[in-house]
Amino acid sequence: MPGTDATIPSDATDGDAPSAAYARVPTGATRGVVVIHEIFGRQPDIDRVVDRFATRGYAAVAPDLFHEGALRCIRAVFSGRRPRSSRPSSRPLSHPSRCASTPG
Repeated sequence: MPGTDATIPSDATDGDAPSAAYARVPTGATRGVVVIHEIFGRQPDIDRVVDRFATRGYAAVAPDLFHEGALRCIRAVFSGRRPRSSRPSSRPLSHPSRCASTPG
């Protein structure tokens, strides 16, 4: 039995819109996976990965992360990762005494 196109409900508290997805839930599934697509968005290959997981007993879903457009998705991801300051940190990542060797 193939999967179906589905809609992931929105989160009204964040103002998110509902998302398109492809899902398949086999009878008796007790475990699940989320299949994330590559840069090209949801493709038939990704749907087949969902189907393969389902034939092995997993509930599987592949959300279309680009349902509002790839550029908008990428902007949303990176807008939350802006540095608070453009100045470099003066703190070392680790204490020099913890290094296995000394720089040379």
